[in-house]
Amino acid sequence: MNLIITCEIQLAENVALHKRAFQLNPYDGTNKTFDASNAVDGLKSNLHWNGGQCAVSALRKEIAAWWVNLGILYIIHHITVYFKTNNDIWDNRNNATASVLGFSLYVSNTSDRLQGKLCFKDDHFNRSTIPAVFSTMCYVLGQYVIYYNERLKGVSYPSDYNSDAENDLCEVEVYGCPLQITHCDVLDKVNCVCLACKLGYHGDQCERASSTDVEVKSQTPVLQSLIGGLSVSILIIVVLILYIVQTRISMRRNPPLLNAIELRNDASSANSCVTGNNYTVNSYTEFGWSRNTDPYYSIQEMTGVV
Repeated sequence: MNLIITCEIQLAENVALHKRAFQLNPYDGTNKTFDASNAVDGLKSNLHWNGGQCAVSALRKEIAAWWVNLGILYIIHHITVYFKTNNDIWDNRNNATASVLGFSLYVSNTSDRLQGKLCFKDDHFNRSTIPAVFSTMCYVLGQYVIYYNERLKGVSYPSDYNSDAENDLCEVEVYGCPLQITHCDVLDKVNCVCLACKLGYHGDQCERASSTDVEVKSQTPVLQSLIGGLSVSILIIVVLILYIVQTRISMRRNPPLLNAIELRNDASSANSCVTGNNYTVNSYTEFGWSRNTDPYYSIQEMTGVV
């Protein structure tokens, strides 16, 4: 049974802040005013396209993509996106609303969105309902967060959509907990608080093993040596027992002939016999020490000259 405790590991934070960011088809590859990193710089006071706080992609493109590398795997909780508003009222009269309709958010272990999990796909917003700040829950394990949109040729889109695919992202915030919390059994993904460590662990980050567990681990080599020696001893004893049993069975099947009398079949000894002690006798008396009911059980008939 696990001991339920509350051990604060860290408060939930924006794990995308100041991480490496990239975008497809940048507006000006040499101008930092529109750089992909602007969407993870923590600045969102100026949401104008050339205000230096937004990631802006080139115009007249079929595909728009932006992604951030979180550096390590995180248990993602939610993602918040601040769209470029050009510092104007965000409604159906703002042309920027049309460029973000139909966007998608992915979480992946690589920069390839198709290898990840789709967290959100817009298929119901219009220019009047799309929010300037969008947030969605996304309980996924991953290292890359990817924003994607498209305006493919030959595909029919709703009338509110514009003709180009654009990024227009002023800030992307990703909230989650690092995967390093390996010994946490019950994790509060909102606040990154461990509510229960796994059995045998404790501490603020469930990083310390219980004393009993440490003792068991320290004694493991000794126990392994004892068990190994005992196993060898048992094996030797078993082999000896099997050898003794096999020897006794063999003796029972082929018992030694005690006091056997050998009958010679050569002409010179036709009327005499030789005992096991090489004494020649002309007659003998059978005693009652035979092992079975056959009175002549102990007589072994031999052929040839001894």
